[in-house]
Amino acid sequence: VVAEGVGSSTRERVFPGENDPRWMDLTLAYLTIPRTPDDDRLWRWYNAPGGRSLSLRPDRHGTTRAMLAVHGPLAEAQGWDRDRQKIFLRERFRDAGWQAPRVLAALDDTDDLYFDVLRQVRMPRWSRGRVALTGDAAWCVTPLAGIGATLAVTGARVLAGELTRTDDVRAAFTAYERAMRPMVEGAQGVPKIAPRLMHPRTRLGIRALHAALWTASRPAFRRVAGKLFGARAAEPDLSQYEDGIAARKHL
Repeated sequence: VVAEGVGSSTRERVFPGENDPRWMDLTLAYLTIPRTPDDDRLWRWYNAPGGRSLSLRPDRHGTTRAMLAVHGPLAEAQGWDRDRQKIFLRERFRDAGWQAPRVLAALDDTDDLYFDVLRQVRMPRWSRGRVALTGDAAWCVTPLAGIGATLAVTGARVLAGELTRTDDVRAAFTAYERAMRPMVEGAQGVPKIAPRLMHPRTRLGIRALHAALWTASRPAFRRVAGKLFGARAAEPDLSQYEDGIAARKHL
């Protein structure tokens, strides 16, 4: 079972050339920085012209999580080393304003910088022989979908459940994929225009975004949106695996 994540090297060895990634035109960098008295309990998000954003979110460990985002095609950046990543971030955010200087200064001392060019994993199949993919290695939906952890846990549960039902591993893999495909395809339907809308390139665009977010936060709008978009995804029925797990535990 391969669960190495979006950049899985084992996936490429077992399924060479089969991944057809969908690039989302958004590059993210996460790092932990020292907390200051201004960091309250709120998650603060700042937009700068040029398709850039910066957010700060205090954690439960006395530090603050920072995220830098740049909109635009940048597939080649996925192969950059750590030094090149830092150079890029400093160049792009040196005139961004707000607390960008504070975050950039922390790049020198951070030991947890995570840099990623967002792309979905699109695989025509999730198994080959007795090898199966799961989690982001099989279907990465990117953080834009907001359901990555749910998919990972659900996929593991379905895969384990199907494997307890039969000694035919290939049949179990087929059933696992049949159960998970609808949920995954629904989650991967995030339109590529979403990152663009959340990262305006002009100050006028930023003002329009803030006005739209203010409107969306109104109770009346939330009620209407909940009715229009609140349908549940095509999730597999996990209750069907309870008997199989119980029987295996008894044995």
